[in-house]
Amino acid sequence: SRSRVQAMLAKEFNQVLERVSAKRAKASRYFAYAATVTAKAFNRDNECHAWCGIRVQMYPGAEASEIILHVRMRDNTAEQQQDVLGKLGVNLIYGAYYYFENPKKIIDSLTDNLEHGRIEVDSIEFHGPYFEEVDNRGINLHLIRSWKTRGVMFKPDGKVAIPSEMLYKKNVLTIRGSFRPATKLNVDMIEQGQKAFRQLDDVSEENSIA
Repeated sequence: SRSRVQAMLAKEFNQVLERVSAKRAKASRYFAYAATVTAKAFNRDNECHAWCGIRVQMYPGAEASEIILHVRMRDNTAEQQQDVLGKLGVNLIYGAYYYFENPKKIIDSLTDNLEHGRIEVDSIEFHGPYFEEVDNRGINLHLIRSWKTRGVMFKPDGKVAIPSEMLYKKNVLTIRGSFRPATKLNVDMIEQGQKAFRQLDDVSEENSIA
């Protein structure tokens, strides 16, 4: 989960500072990388995905910033998935160090030296003092433009959502439109569509999402 990988990053980054900061030159920058993974299980067709992240100092002595991403793995074996996550991790670490002034370039570089289709990055978030001006909603749209994923989702409060979490065991009603702006007619169509949808068998407000 997102919370687990963030806890791992916080703990490991603090351990790095405690163990080596007094011995290294003042010009050193520090980072911690972490991943929590559900890989391919033997003889099972389970969903394979991972939360990955890096906590890094953009400058020596600076307060750390974070990049957190969610990926879905497409390979058929745990060994292949391990390989692809290793390369993704190297790309994330490299991008965080050398492209931190350009978040879009970090996204573009995530799949360097990876065959197309092996992995899907369906969520990325930038946090910390160096990324205060980054709009996480807008930057997630770049995942689509750079062919890292086919679609992204947002919660009603504007935060980035993971499709597999939002839609799990849910009856889904989708409505196509641009809504610029959303008019009273648009709202009425949505509300009437929801009412009709919930009249279907096994569909209720609790187990559906629109």
